[in-house]
Amino acid sequence: MQTCIKTAGSLILSCLALTICLAALLLGFVFKAASSFVLFTVILPPLLLITSAYAVVDLFTPERRKQAFAALILILPIFALLIWFYRNLDL
Repeated sequence: MQTCIKTAGSLILSCLALTICLAALLLGFVFKAASSFVLFTVILPPLLLITSAYAVVDLFTPERRKQAFAALILILPIFALLIWFYRNLDL
């Protein structure tokens, strides 16, 4: 008998969001690219909203509860970087 472990969608999305956030920081600081602004303002906020919704749903599933907590922990630095970005935004 094989056991099938399902990965929570919120964990996958939070890893993707963290990767995009780090790419936006790299583009913004190293290359001074405008795509960093697009990533921080257009892509990351809806992605974090969707990830948070998935994490709440995964919290109610007993098999995925630990993965949902890990996803929520991964989301925290992204929220901090978004707040920092919007506070330092010079338009």
